[in-house]
Amino acid sequence: MKDLKNAVFNALPGAAAIVAEDGSILSTNSSWVHGKEDFHKLGMAQPGSNYFDHCQKAVEEGDDYALKIIFGMREVLDGVKSNYELTMPCPDNEQFPKKSWCKLTISLLDSEENCVLVFFEDVSKNMRVVRALRETQERYIQQFKNSLSGIIISSPEGDIYDANPAACKILGYSKRELIEGGREIVMDLDHPVNQKAYNIRDEKSFYEGEKNYKHKDGEELVVESSSVLYKNENGELRSLNTFRDISKQKETLINLKHEKKFTEAVINSIPGTFYVLNKEMDILRYNEAVTDDLGYTPEEIESNNALHYFPEDEHEKIINSLEDAFEDGSTHIVSKVISKNDGIRVYHLLANRFRTEKGEYLVGTGTDVTDLVDIEKEKDKNYDMLSQLFESSPLPMAMFSPDNKIVKINNSFTELYGYTKLEAVGKDVHRLLMDGEALGDAQEISEQVFSGQSYTDEVERFTETGEKLTVLMSAIPIIHEKEVVAAYVIYVDLSAQKKLENDLQKSLGEKEILLQEVHHRVKNNLAVMAGLIDLQIMEEGDLNVENKLNDIRSRIFSIAKIHENLYSNESMVSIQFDDYLRTIMEALPQKGLTESDELNITVDAMPIILNLNQAVPLGLAVNELMNIVFSTHPNGRNLKVLLQKDQSNLVLVFEGNAISTELFERNGEVESFPSLLVSIFLSQIHGKMNVSNNGVSRLVIEFEQMDVKGSSSSLTEEQSSIFN
Repeated sequence: MKDLKNAVFNALPGAAAIVAEDGSILSTNSSWVHGKEDFHKLGMAQPGSNYFDHCQKAVEEGDDYALKIIFGMREVLDGVKSNYELTMPCPDNEQFPKKSWCKLTISLLDSEENCVLVFFEDVSKNMRVVRALRETQERYIQQFKNSLSGIIISSPEGDIYDANPAACKILGYSKRELIEGGREIVMDLDHPVNQKAYNIRDEKSFYEGEKNYKHKDGEELVVESSSVLYKNENGELRSLNTFRDISKQKETLINLKHEKKFTEAVINSIPGTFYVLNKEMDILRYNEAVTDDLGYTPEEIESNNALHYFPEDEHEKIINSLEDAFEDGSTHIVSKVISKNDGIRVYHLLANRFRTEKGEYLVGTGTDVTDLVDIEKEKDKNYDMLSQLFESSPLPMAMFSPDNKIVKINNSFTELYGYTKLEAVGKDVHRLLMDGEALGDAQEISEQVFSGQSYTDEVERFTETGEKLTVLMSAIPIIHEKEVVAAYVIYVDLSAQKKLENDLQKSLGEKEILLQEVHHRVKNNLAVMAGLIDLQIMEEGDLNVENKLNDIRSRIFSIAKIHENLYSNESMVSIQFDDYLRTIMEALPQKGLTESDELNITVDAMPIILNLNQAVPLGLAVNELMNIVFSTHPNGRNLKVLLQKDQSNLVLVFEGNAISTELFERNGEVESFPSLLVSIFLSQIHGKMNVSNNGVSRLVIEFEQMDVKGSSSSLTEEQSSIFN
């Protein structure tokens, strides 16, 4: 591809050079190097020299054209103009014949580097044509007919009066067709390039530059034209247009630009960094990854030697590796690289030698492997840590292979089973620790583990001396690249724990029996107290005192029923509250109601288990509510009790005409003692009570079911102060 680029460059019809922004001549074509007689002395500077210095010397010798070239090139490099053109005479000396003319064109190249193409072309023939026309008609006729450049004589309005053979050949029309068709058939006046050309010519009476013509077959031609306005012998204004087809030359320049862009795109698409070095280790070419990954500017890269980007302790290794590459043809090396973005990074560098006429070079790529190196270091670190963990673990551990052979054991394994590493390694792990009857189960364990599943169970294993141990065994597969390559087995001696569990279970059973006995005795003692109160009620003649004693008896009854529920169930800390609620409702006639009261009670309760510390306050609250309702309204007829649960919220509803909502309207009066007790009991379970009477009296208690800890009868400091 580079050879193609050089071929295109050398195909330009004239001497050409590429000049950098600082004036350095980067490259020249063969016409520039070998054809000094074909162009102006200002093009004699050679690669490696500075073109601005070359022109400056000519200025000092009195050459005004050299100064114009300096200014013109500067304008193009600074972006003031896209190109600069200058036609000038060649000096009169032995190398350059008298009255020779050359045309200089300076064009900005489309590249990352700010460079221009300097192009010298011999235009002596065009100039001679003009001069010949002015000097003698005969010479004009000869030049007109024989010129290789097309010549058209026309009026400023576009009428064509004459065209030479070259013009007819370039445009594809005959002379008659051109004269009859006029300028319109060969030129689009609305084209921006043509408009600019005619504006300059009308202003200066002379134009030299590019125009766009149309061939007879419709093809657009790019021509280099010289257009001069003059008056003929009759005083009529005429235009002399001399032109030549430069379409191929423009196509060549476009191809050069496309070639350059294609080359840069290929280089920039290479993964990682790309570079070209000479033997002096100068970086001649690089891709965007060098600037993006390492953070250096193009100016820094191009002004520094390649060793600048490596730490000093890597220099010797880098130099030796590159010398080997120039000698053997290739090299690869892993080295630290200095990045402005991320500090020290690790790169894997590859380089291959290639040769050109100008010397030997290395082309190479670099890949950032810092993360891979860190991963490998982390793997080594983790392996060391796991090895230390294995060896120093207080739990007995062994590693075994897919054929059940022990690979290694730790010291805790030796302490538990009594086998040394020499005695255990290489043995079948199951046959070493099990008796023959259980070996079938052991094979199933191995198959499960080496299929990729862990195994944990309580098993029996034997020590070297034959002692049977109960152990918790966990077998864990070791997976590498999706394949189980080995397994760890961990043993936890449960012998002491099993003995302790048996002792605790026995002790717990004894304590449960004692606790049941306590609840039973508390219930019996409360029943005795209730019986004594019943005897007192039978002897009491005062109805108010009798009612008070009934309230006390009902409270004792509520608590006794809770203890009865506790010793009757398996749980010592919770009760089946729906059963308890039915028992309380069935005991309502004991509150002083008679058979003539015709009380109809319906209980609809969901099965709900309540913590003792919620059940006691709720049970007492229900008891006090019943005291309030039925001690005042003994003639109620219906009472419906609902117990429901919505997630963790419990709802207890009392509904019917046995409830008088007026009893809960204080109207400024001091709250009664039973009502105060209800408030206290509900506050202990964080409950709330709503009373309504929309045709049917309704009382609703809501609270959140929780596993409350602490005494079931505990009061808050605020509640306790009520009784002081």
